[in-house]
Amino acid sequence: MTHKAVHEFVSGTPGKELPQEVKTLLPADQTNLKDGSQATPTQPSQTEVKTAEGTWSFKSYDKASETINGADAHFVGTWEFTPAPINNSGNTSQPEEGSSQTKTLLPNTGSAVSGLLSIIGLAFASLAAFVLRKKD
Repeated sequence: MTHKAVHEFVSGTPGKELPQEVKTLLPADQTNLKDGSQATPTQPSQTEVKTAEGTWSFKSYDKASETINGADAHFVGTWEFTPAPINNSGNTSQPEEGSSQTKTLLPNTGSAVSGLLSIIGLAFASLAAFVLRKKD
């Protein structure tokens, strides 16, 4: 009697189901395996799958090999999800003019610095006038 090695893919990211693009990469079963023979999992043809939401990466199988001993071998491969950066999420709407996002992008013209220097200069002039009046 011969046995087979069966592969299964699972999501290693809580709350995320594997997309069909990953499921289609599941390797075919290995057949005609005899008792005492060593079975190793078949690596997926792709180890990274990009979707609109982000990237799925194949991490590893639960074991590197299994000896056939009166039963089929079962290998579980784990895929983990990395979300796409927010700026690549397809949101192409522009911020409204005058919004806080637009204001933070304006160049610094130095008007804040010159205003501060004017106030400091006025304070020194007032202090000098006060000191001169006290001397008289």
